[in-house]
Amino acid sequence: MLLNHSAHPTLVIFNYALDETHPALSHQVELVEALSENFEKIVVLTGSLNWIPTNNRIRVISTNWIPGQHVRNVLKFYLKFLTVLVRERRFIVFSHMTLVQSFLAAPFLKLSRNPHFLWYAHRQDSLMLRLVSYSISGLVTSTRGSCPIQNKKVFCIGQSIDELKFIREFPVEPPLTNFIHIGRADPSKKLEIIIETIHKLRIDHPELKLTLTGNPSTQDYLNLYMGLQKKWGAAVTEGWLTFTDAAPRGLIPFILSENHVFIHAYSGSLDKSLIEATMSGLPVATLNEEYRNHFGSWKSDSANLFLEIKEILAMDSIGIKKEVERRRNLAIKLHSLEQWINSLTSILISCSATTPLDLQDS
Repeated sequence: MLLNHSAHPTLVIFNYALDETHPALSHQVELVEALSENFEKIVVLTGSLNWIPTNNRIRVISTNWIPGQHVRNVLKFYLKFLTVLVRERRFIVFSHMTLVQSFLAAPFLKLSRNPHFLWYAHRQDSLMLRLVSYSISGLVTSTRGSCPIQNKKVFCIGQSIDELKFIREFPVEPPLTNFIHIGRADPSKKLEIIIETIHKLRIDHPELKLTLTGNPSTQDYLNLYMGLQKKWGAAVTEGWLTFTDAAPRGLIPFILSENHVFIHAYSGSLDKSLIEATMSGLPVATLNEEYRNHFGSWKSDSANLFLEIKEILAMDSIGIKKEVERRRNLAIKLHSLEQWINSLTSILISCSATTPLDLQDS
């Protein structure tokens, strides 16, 4: 159950995009809509807009952030942000995956005594993050291992996955032949390790197939990705390996439902794709330490993708169903959209209650 918004102040959200068709950030619309149930008013300062608000509590301002135009972007952001600061006066800021914007606004929010929270769920550390961490009210992340900063300002609230969108009509049963990876086609995702693992497994299980869904995030990564495709061109021709472009977020539940095992090798922070696959009822084979810490391994104490999958393939339908259900229930408990929204709201409100916002009116 969502919290009552009637006594809660204005929430200002910084984000990159409000666009339901965005391949990676469409969920930011979902989060704004959910948070609007808990606050009197939502003001979203977004970098890109392709969406009409669903109710009159939501007001959206776009800075039309253009990658590479640094001076123009900063000036445009300050113009819009300072307008909000003067007009709203008393509010809470939630900077969702927007470290740069959080850094730009931090001095003004500190001086005006408006609470300021940043969502950061990456292992990558930076000087900018360290500087922001000193001035903000709190740093919100998914899991303890998904943030390089560890102090009393850090709040871990899981991921924000709507489990109602990730439901499998029929449980996965052997034979498990179709493997899927969904995510950016960047070197950090270790796609070649995934391909090599399936290639090796096909010696004893020639029926296995692998689909890699996603696009590189930079031009340099695109060149590397094209090289990877060329290297494994024979596998594509043979039909067991498929490369596909990133899919709209709305199609991901369908793609997951058409496959049998989610395979993953990224060793950084906890990917949303891992939770989505788990909620979709797929066995998940991964090297990700954060996932393994919370959900366990298929092969005891194994950090080897080949051994993990060998264990999955050796299990009967009862064993697979039992473990998949256990993981799905745990994923809902720790990472559902509802618990994420309520946890975040509680953090924002409890901290703001100790911040003397009324001093601004004296």
